[in-house]
Amino acid sequence: PRPMTHDEEARLFSVLPDRFKSAVTVALHTGLRLGEIRAQAWRDVDLDTATLTVTAPKSGHREVLPLNTTAADLLRRLPKDGVVIFSGIPADFSRMFARIARAVNLDVTFHCLRDTFISRLAPHVSGPVLMQLARHRDFRTTRRYLKVDGEHLREAVERLTPDVLIQEALQPSRA
Repeated sequence: PRPMTHDEEARLFSVLPDRFKSAVTVALHTGLRLGEIRAQAWRDVDLDTATLTVTAPKSGHREVLPLNTTAADLLRRLPKDGVVIFSGIPADFSRMFARIARAVNLDVTFHCLRDTFISRLAPHVSGPVLMQLARHRDFRTTRRYLKVDGEHLREAVERLTPDVLIQEALQPSRA
């Protein structure tokens, strides 16, 4: 598995059958695994608080995820006529997904959606936050997504400087 670029995501959606687009979008915005997507029940979604309790988590432990605006809005628009949210996802969807992706020269699996979710979050959150959102049990798993370079370090230390002082420092001297 590997993260997808935004361009690859657009190419995938250009060939993805409409009936699967909602599930793939939710996976990209929650990091849910295919089995979790297929099992996710409406009873475990709270659209008032924009949270989702994973119905069948891999860990076997209770896992509650915040839903971003994209995922929450999408779920609000879906019909709530069944027990599970994505009842139309076939058992062999993993193979089907890879075949669909190959139609636009992408060598990706459904699990790449999870990697994409985690990788896109990594530059914007702390290690512990990423670990919790990725639902990893071991920080060593999370650590592989944390890439630190000079620019990340510069951005980090600049957060300590109040905006007012930055603006004052950038103004030409009046003396």
